Amino acid sequence: TGLTNFCGYSMRVAGLLGGFATMFCAVLGFFSTLTRFPVYCYVIGFGFISVVMDISQFMCTAGMKSWIEEEFKILTRLWGKGIFYIFIGTLLFWQWGLIPIIVGIYMMLV
Repeated sequence: TGLTNFCGYSMRVAGLLGGFATMFCAVLGFFSTLTRFPVYCYVIGFGFISVVMDISQFMCTAGMKSWIEEEFKILTRLWGKGIFYIFIGTLLFWQWGLIPIIVGIYMMLV
């Protein structure tokens, strides 16, 4: 059980770091061009959802986590998070910058 707890904890930390990096890339995108404004808003929102789902055991309120679990039920399953992270990674590839591509690859590998 110790290894299982460690793997679950490390995956949460990896997802948390990926969520913060996703939001960081979207904020950088705001300053580079405003023509993709709606996509950057979605990327920030998806990064926020990723952070809330992975930080929930540390700092998140129970109401916020229950709302996300109700509205985004797919994220309560491991395969659902995997699909979500792949989707975020493809959105980051669309930004065509070195940092977003690196973060996109990271999100696809998490």
